[in-house]
Amino acid sequence: MEQLMQAQGTKMIVFWNTVNQQRNKDCLLKSCTGKSSMRLRKEKKRKNQRHYNRQQKKERLVQLNKHMYRIHQPLVQQKLTWKESTLWIGNFMKEPLFLTTN
Repeated sequence: MEQLMQAQGTKMIVFWNTVNQQRNKDCLLKSCTGKSSMRLRKEKKRKNQRHYNRQQKKERLVQLNKHMYRIHQPLVQQKLTWKESTLWIGNFMKEPLFLTTN
């Protein structure tokens, strides 16, 4: 009977040790910010998403700038008047070429 109690006692000690280890890990994560591990993961995910969105935005702007440069370059070379150039750009925008990017 005493051996059985001792065996159960060691089982309980092992159980509580693992529980405490897990708690300590969580405490280590919390200690720097005071936030739970779940919340930290969510924040990291949000931060990564924001970074990705920012990169996409930059790439789109670069593509658009290249495209606008391609439209305006011939106008600058031809020295068109403002009215002519707006008509030219208007016609250019109607073409499906506007949707393609190099």
